[in-house]
Amino acid sequence: MNANWFEWLTGMDKSVYCIGDRCLSVKEYCSKCNIDAEWSKDFDVEKLHNTGRKFDAVILWGVNIPVKNHLAEIVSDFLTNDGKLIMVYDNPLGVSMFNGFIPAGEKKFFATFNNENQKCSNTYYRKDEIEDVLKRENITGYRIYYPYPNADYTETIYSDKHMPEKGELHIEEYPFETYRMQLFREQNLYDRLIEAGLFEKFSNSYIVVAGGSLPCADYVKFSNERRENLNIYTELISGSHVLKCASNEKSQKHISRLGQIYVGLQNSFDGTPLKANVCNKISDACVRFDFVSGKRLDVMLDEALEEQDKTSFYKILDKYLEYIHKVYDSGNSEFMDIDLIFQNIIIDNGTWNVIDYEWTYDDKRYTAGFLIYRAIRYYYYQSPSCRNAFENINQLYEYCGILSDDMDTYDSLEYEFQESIVAEHRDTGYSDANVIKLSDMMMDIRIECKNKECADDNGFVTCQVPVINDNVIIETELPCACETLELCTPDTMIAVGDLCVQGWDGKNSTWVDTTGIKSVGMKTDDNIYLYPDTPFIMTLDFAVPVNRIRMSMKVITKQKDIITIMQKWQGEYLPRLDAAEHKVDELTQLCEERMTVIDEYRHIIDGYRQELNSVYNSRGWKMMEKMRGLKSVLTGKN
Repeated sequence: MNANWFEWLTGMDKSVYCIGDRCLSVKEYCSKCNIDAEWSKDFDVEKLHNTGRKFDAVILWGVNIPVKNHLAEIVSDFLTNDGKLIMVYDNPLGVSMFNGFIPAGEKKFFATFNNENQKCSNTYYRKDEIEDVLKRENITGYRIYYPYPNADYTETIYSDKHMPEKGELHIEEYPFETYRMQLFREQNLYDRLIEAGLFEKFSNSYIVVAGGSLPCADYVKFSNERRENLNIYTELISGSHVLKCASNEKSQKHISRLGQIYVGLQNSFDGTPLKANVCNKISDACVRFDFVSGKRLDVMLDEALEEQDKTSFYKILDKYLEYIHKVYDSGNSEFMDIDLIFQNIIIDNGTWNVIDYEWTYDDKRYTAGFLIYRAIRYYYYQSPSCRNAFENINQLYEYCGILSDDMDTYDSLEYEFQESIVAEHRDTGYSDANVIKLSDMMMDIRIECKNKECADDNGFVTCQVPVINDNVIIETELPCACETLELCTPDTMIAVGDLCVQGWDGKNSTWVDTTGIKSVGMKTDDNIYLYPDTPFIMTLDFAVPVNRIRMSMKVITKQKDIITIMQKWQGEYLPRLDAAEHKVDELTQLCEERMTVIDEYRHIIDGYRQELNSVYNSRGWKMMEKMRGLKSVLTGKN
């Protein structure tokens, strides 16, 4: 586990009592931090009695709560005056459970769906079951929080007073113990649940706080994936204001500079609808911002795309581009907020509130173009609506005036920026090698007819086919009879081999082979088509119109196999490249030698022409010309 929620809830607590196997990680953390911690495997109040003391926090994690009014007893008898009872439980109906996530301590996929809680290593509670337990145990003063993505690896904490917005939950890779499935993009399901108001019922975990003085924060965001001197956390307090606080002494300098940045940005934004959120210093380790209501810019863009209204989408985007260029093209701005991305702008009554300007610098290498590049990059890769509406990110870059010549510079600046803030040795606990993905079992392939008469919205068919032992077999009707087909799949980092394609010639009632295959990927000598960095796209030609297609191919998706094929292709390609370059050098030298000979003969020709011109211009030649004319008259020859 990471210790985010524990540090936030316990603060300066000196004594903790942990209950449950899952709490062993909490006890280990306490030992490292010199916090007095005791642990019990089971919920046993007698053991608490035997300690003869009170604790700043009693934590229950994944343990069954017997029907004996023990929770109220803990609150009244075993907590200090400001002590807290903290209950942490995974939800048996959490989104990750549907996606093949195996909680810590469990051994089976989908174990929480079998209504066999007693056979699981942990106890799981839905939100309504937690509320029933609290009511049964006479606990009235409490708050329920929703750690995201879960309690083991918490990056954000939500509450009933501040729920996530659509597009906000986009973490797909988070730690797991042994192995897991990944059957769908969790962001897509979260977006639907948020729209339906059902997020709290399908949250992966719950944290309940009771007793003492309850937390007043409605929302907490932890930013400790960074270097130690940049680690902070953000709290939304009772829906009225926001606090940004240093997580340690080293990060206080990073927090204290925000006040100066606020003043500089306000001056830069003057004359535009952009407005930096007001920043007030509370201490060397904490600053206060106003809570801003309204709608995030990325949400507005998503809504336009989901309504298939690209006119409105571009209208909103044009305003953003206009304001950015107006502020930064003059070169007079003191600071450049390179994190002025769509997600950090909230629009309210025509005012574009900039709610986060942590990454603001006085660096002349950062330009308006780089800022726009970052905004497009983060929006495209975090928004399914955007990726569905545009074939690739380059379409947006081109519209925004981001030139291909600038991309290498911007990529280098972004890489340098990320290197400067991300912790040097960050182990997320996520291993792609132990993830069973749906793409390993199923493959989406779009087959599009390229004939002009089929060039409409109905000129394609999409197939979802199983991948069995790395082999795919497809047979499907086509929307029309055509000679040219295009096959594509959104997947990248794949290779395709053993390709066999035939089309059905309905006129002659026979299967015919393809007459040509064109691919945007690389091709090895043994006819393996490699797509290391682009979607799989292949064009098939037939001599006659076909109205049905059948094909088989071997699909390679494992990264190590892809790398092996790339190395093999490199082994084939580089000798040819060297040979071709050598031949070019030989021909270039031969051409240079031939040009020398040609120049020599041109010099000789020029000499002959000069001598001939001298003869033509001489008096003797001119007299001879008259004699030749007289001879012509005498002989009767003209």
